[in-house]
Amino acid sequence: MAHLAHSVKLFRHILDVSDNKFLQGELHNLKDWTDKWLLKLNVKKCKVVSFGRMVDNSYSYHLVDKNQSTSLERCTQFKDLGVLMDEQLNLKEHIHEKMNKAYAMLGIIRWNFKYLTISCFVTLYKGMVRSHLDYCSSVWSLYRKGDIEALEKVQKRLLK
Repeated sequence: MAHLAHSVKLFRHILDVSDNKFLQGELHNLKDWTDKWLLKLNVKKCKVVSFGRMVDNSYSYHLVDKNQSTSLERCTQFKDLGVLMDEQLNLKEHIHEKMNKAYAMLGIIRWNFKYLTISCFVTLYKGMVRSHLDYCSSVWSLYRKGDIEALEKVQKRLLK
């Protein structure tokens, strides 16, 4: 019985064709290793993303399975452990997504809990709203004034 491999990442600083070939070789080594240990890679979920300001996206990568080569899809952003990252490591989309989730949780609290004591409300807020705003905050810590104001807006709505 084959099991699925989850959340494997390969990376390399690509400066020239030799770096590209090295990373492609590591993909082949990974595929050989998964075959040896009866793990299956879901090639449809395998993606390529390049980080940096001036990135050469002309390099492509592929996996070979049963003599069939499949090119890996290049994407501009991906989610890893709940954090949405893009090519520029600009976490604006992630922050926006977390704030929308916090607003949705505030709405759930407002519509489903009409009469709350302060301690019950604080408990619901910490569990349902603040947890979304705090998750991995050390990764996406706010430093742009606009992002800080947007986050504070969520908390101001809470006080209403």
